[in-house]
Amino acid sequence: MYIKMGFMRLKPDYQIELIPLLFQSLTNRSIPHQELLMGLIVYALQYVKIIPNMNENIVKYGLTDQPIIRNLFLNFLLNIILLPYNKPRNTTRTTQRSYIEPSQAPVDEVLFSTMDDAPSKEAEVFKQPYPCMNEQLYNRITEAIQTDDLNQVEKLKVAILKFLNGNIYSENDIIFHFVLATADSRYSVVLAAEHDIKRLTVAVDWNSMQHVQSLFEFFLGTSKTIKQQNADLIRNPSNTRIRLKLYSYLLKSRTASTIFPHAIQILYESLFGNSTNVRIKYFSLQFAQNMIQNAELNSLVGVSKLILHALEKILITETNKTHDASRLRSLTYVLIGKLSYRVPKLFSDDIRLTQQFFEALKIEDNECCLNIQEALT
Repeated sequence: MYIKMGFMRLKPDYQIELIPLLFQSLTNRSIPHQELLMGLIVYALQYVKIIPNMNENIVKYGLTDQPIIRNLFLNFLLNIILLPYNKPRNTTRTTQRSYIEPSQAPVDEVLFSTMDDAPSKEAEVFKQPYPCMNEQLYNRITEAIQTDDLNQVEKLKVAILKFLNGNIYSENDIIFHFVLATADSRYSVVLAAEHDIKRLTVAVDWNSMQHVQSLFEFFLGTSKTIKQQNADLIRNPSNTRIRLKLYSYLLKSRTASTIFPHAIQILYESLFGNSTNVRIKYFSLQFAQNMIQNAELNSLVGVSKLILHALEKILITETNKTHDASRLRSLTYVLIGKLSYRVPKLFSDDIRLTQQFFEALKIEDNECCLNIQEALT
């Protein structure tokens, strides 16, 4: 406490000079003490003027000889970027049908809870107020930075992004700081993130398991992607705003579309989950197309019924005559045709879909009819 009070009273130039010393002080400290010191570092970052590509910056701030501390610090910065601007209210409880938050259910329930013969039971649903975080983590980070000023939180986020933009750390270490910042609700943060996001994403291999695992973790939440995680480190599933940004990189990753059951979980969560919209549904169908095209045949056969069920459910639920619903159905017809090409056995003993397609030709618009004809061939 006394360190913080004294540090805040220092002139900005003195705060900057003390950053390397604060880094050195992180070793062999308790987690609360480390987070307090890192909070002081972050506060001082808003005064640091980084000139990109200077070796002096790497020596001073890069922590190249302390990889554990470097990862700890970068993860702390990421959590600040994820901070909401208002403290969420207590988790609200509502009553809805099953399958609202599939990321919180066992894998089997995630995959089958949308089946037509699933029991129509009432379930308690908990909306996630801390996307990609949890309440314990939120409280720890806000305690570390010691501010309730929303404008100050915004300034800290911008300062972090400008600091990370100085080529002090590798693109692989900081890519998700920028990806998640592009989903921020404050324009200044988004602008700072988008300044270099294209350069960073080009330099990153989105097929690496490191990044694929992170995409799954932020999208679905930690509990469904990482086992035996400490309770205070568990991340909740992301919200709609973040998922829209994550999909840009999920669709670039061939590897992400071939890892089951996570790819199937993403498909079902996007199509029928709580945090979704028309754009996310359309992206999820494109992701399903990647699954059908990229997955090894043996793996695809194992999940083909689940993919087909999801596609059939779209045809049943998206029946409006709107342009958006028509686009979803149109792509769905194409995907069913592609799936039948790769897994013909799935369709050989059942002519029900074929009959359904011929019936659809009578009522669908021209674009859908063209795609139905393509699927039938």
